[in-house]
Amino acid sequence: MSTPAATPQTSTAPRGAAIGELEPTSRDWSWRHGPIWGAVNAASGCASAAMLADLGDVSPLLAAGAGLSAAAGSLVLSARQGTSTGGRAYRLLCFLGAGTWGTWALATSAWSPDVLATLIAGAGVLGLAAPAVAGHERTVIAARAAQASAGQRRAIALEWEARLEKVCRISGARVSAVKTMTSGGGYSLHIVLPSDGSDWKRVAGFAEQLASAAGLPEGCGVEARRAAIRGEMILDVYTANALARDWMYPLEGLCPLSVNRGLPIGRYRDLSETVVDLLDTVAIVIGTIGSGKTNLLQVLNAALARCVDVVVWHIDLNGGGMSSPWADEWLDDPNAPTPSIDWIATTLEEAIVMTTAAINIAVSRKKGYRKRLRAANADKLPIDANVPELIIVLDEGAEALGTRGDTRLAANIDKIITTGRAMRIRVLFSGVRATGDVISNPNLKKQAGTKIGMNGSDDAELAYLMEWSRGLSADDTVQPGDGHIQLPTAKQPRVFRSYRIEPDVIRQINARTRPWRPGLDDLSTRAAGPQYPGRWTRYRTVMEADDMDPTSSNDTPSTQKPPTAASDPQSQLRDAQAALAARVAKMQDPTTDPDADLDWDPDSELRQLLAGQDDEQDQKPQANDAQSASGRARLLSILREAGPTGMALPDITARLQAEGVAPASRQTLHRWLADAIEAHQVRQIRRGHYAATNISDPEAQ
Repeated sequence: MSTPAATPQTSTAPRGAAIGELEPTSRDWSWRHGPIWGAVNAASGCASAAMLADLGDVSPLLAAGAGLSAAAGSLVLSARQGTSTGGRAYRLLCFLGAGTWGTWALATSAWSPDVLATLIAGAGVLGLAAPAVAGHERTVIAARAAQASAGQRRAIALEWEARLEKVCRISGARVSAVKTMTSGGGYSLHIVLPSDGSDWKRVAGFAEQLASAAGLPEGCGVEARRAAIRGEMILDVYTANALARDWMYPLEGLCPLSVNRGLPIGRYRDLSETVVDLLDTVAIVIGTIGSGKTNLLQVLNAALARCVDVVVWHIDLNGGGMSSPWADEWLDDPNAPTPSIDWIATTLEEAIVMTTAAINIAVSRKKGYRKRLRAANADKLPIDANVPELIIVLDEGAEALGTRGDTRLAANIDKIITTGRAMRIRVLFSGVRATGDVISNPNLKKQAGTKIGMNGSDDAELAYLMEWSRGLSADDTVQPGDGHIQLPTAKQPRVFRSYRIEPDVIRQINARTRPWRPGLDDLSTRAAGPQYPGRWTRYRTVMEADDMDPTSSNDTPSTQKPPTAASDPQSQLRDAQAALAARVAKMQDPTTDPDADLDWDPDSELRQLLAGQDDEQDQKPQANDAQSASGRARLLSILREAGPTGMALPDITARLQAEGVAPASRQTLHRWLADAIEAHQVRQIRRGHYAATNISDPEAQ
């Protein structure tokens, strides 16, 4: 059992610049000074101007006119800037004081010590008063801004109070607060509802109508949710489509996660992170082709792979497409470590074996971990790296649980859903449609605390998945990757955007998370049964069977013949049924002699026909067993003849076909090879290439 090498964390939001990283800067040549240096600079400027004017014998009236003009200009500028009365008076005093001093200096002498001392004293007084004036100005500006904002919020509140009455028929609702979202994508309203029994669910049912009445842009909308006190609610109004951009899966700062703390999968409209709980709840993901459902499943797989306390199993009956990015490296290189996914089932038989093992694990954990539960004073098994949670991700669940699915697998999944929660065995189900034929198991929909409907689901399917009273609109999701999500802690669904994850990122996560991956605890490993250790050999057998030479047929012509009407069991059964039906019809014909066939026993005749069929079938296994033994022996001989370099799978098939001992199907040949590998008679050199193990092969030692 592997032990995680790092401490789990939860935050995966894209981080900003690293500590110590400097942004490129440019020189700032703007004139900046504080109150002290402002007074010094102003006094120096006045003194310099007066001395130059005195040398030029300039008239004092010119200084007086300049002071009056500057004072008048300051009044006009202050009025345009909305400066307070105190600020206007301070500016006026400064310019009038400068003009008065300049007139006196030119009338007497700008070089006089008394004149210069007066300038310094006046500048000092004005400089000391500057901070107080600036503080007063900031206070006035803030008060004006608050007053304007309050007026704007009041206008918004009155507008929405009228809209609630007109659209939702709720009279007397009062908007007590309006708060702008930090992301700038909209605002939130705190609403006190009237005491007539109206609640947030009623408003949520009119979400689409409210968005239309408010004239919100496409991709925006409103979301109603409960407040801390009953009779009150929060209405989030999104005025900008904050999810128009793609959010790539964050690899920077990739860290271990824990299923105990939630898993990040995307972003809400307000750009906060979307976190799902897979510890206590079953999850359902619904999405049509092109909706982003497969991408979201891979985001969930990536989050689970990062968890140090989760073992992930896959049921992928649709060709193994979901699991391929996680397992291809291992399939191509037998010496590579096994994938982060612990078990992959791509056939119905393997899925039944897997789910049966999960049921046995649940039973064994209930018996074997009583002390662990008692020590934690809990009724649900505490999860950590030593005793991890088991999550089964089921892709295209209609093939397993829908009306066209297998009843055995459906029964196993139903048992896991209803009995596995306390022992931390959960199911993540995905399907194409939110309809009764896809989600045919009522327990699945009822027990699912996390429900996700991706873009492309219509209003009726969203309502079926998340209840009709939620007021959901498919128009709120406008592009692949958008979806509605309902969490156990927030009954009202919200719109979110899934992270975008690419195959190369999956491969990186698969490699980087291997040191963190836990294995099944010893008790669960024993409970999984003898089939558990051979799961990877069976998976390789199935996957490589589909990678054989496409020119080769599943059936070997030299050993397989089409069944004839006389030898086909189904044909014999149909003939027997037809003969019995004809005999019955003849007996019921009124023109038939009633004394004819008095001794005829239809049951006896049918038994004789079936007995003959069984005799023929009993002879076939003996022939098949002999052919199998001959084929297996010849397979080993061919590989020994090939030497240490081995032979490719198509060449092996061609040799067996030429000698008339090829198996009936490619799967059978892979089973022969798998058995030989387990018996240490054959080894795999690389994908699709095998060699015999013998003492003359140095690599086999």
